[in-house]
Amino acid sequence: MSEGFLSKTALSPVNSSPKVAIVIPVCDVAPYLEDCLDSVLRQTFSNFQIFAVDDKSSDSSPSILKKYIEEDDRVSALFLDQRKGVSNARNEALEQIETAAEFDYVAFVDSDDIVEPAYLENLVKKSVETSSDITVCGFFNFSDDAEGVENLVSYPNEEFEQEDFIEHVFARGRWTKSIGGGGDGVEGSFFCTCNKRLPLS
Repeated sequence: MSEGFLSKTALSPVNSSPKVAIVIPVCDVAPYLEDCLDSVLRQTFSNFQIFAVDDKSSDSSPSILKKYIEEDDRVSALFLDQRKGVSNARNEALEQIETAAEFDYVAFVDSDDIVEPAYLENLVKKSVETSSDITVCGFFNFSDDAEGVENLVSYPNEEFEQEDFIEHVFARGRWTKSIGGGGDGVEGSFFCTCNKRLPLS
């Protein structure tokens, strides 16, 4: 078990509420990691802390994370001593976030994603306005070989009750094997959520 998150200062986000914890699982993504982190750090909404979890990368991803930790107090990282997979990496971060008990929302970004500058601002604003537990935004698929982005996937600007959420957001033919992991030549995708932090059961 790793000792805990490495950060330049104590994990204490600043500015006004609400506070957002951003979970970024990392594993052998050195060619994309800096672009991802730079896009998160350029957010117009500034009250956030990055919780990156390196899943025992064999490339230079850990060195990149350590550089960003030194350069920006909003970046923290946990370096796992054995590979556990992306879901377990996210769970490691969620346990630390729950222990901190100072965040209002949790957002998830993949380490080969690039997010728009207003990503957090828009999601948090909509979450607060609608008192939603989960807020979802659209995304583009993109690849290294493509000229720009392609295949915009959008979601209706609607509010859903719990029983309708899965049908409208996840089960409408929006998922392909290229989404989220780089399959079929797609090197990244945006599937962005902002979730109200609830106690772990």
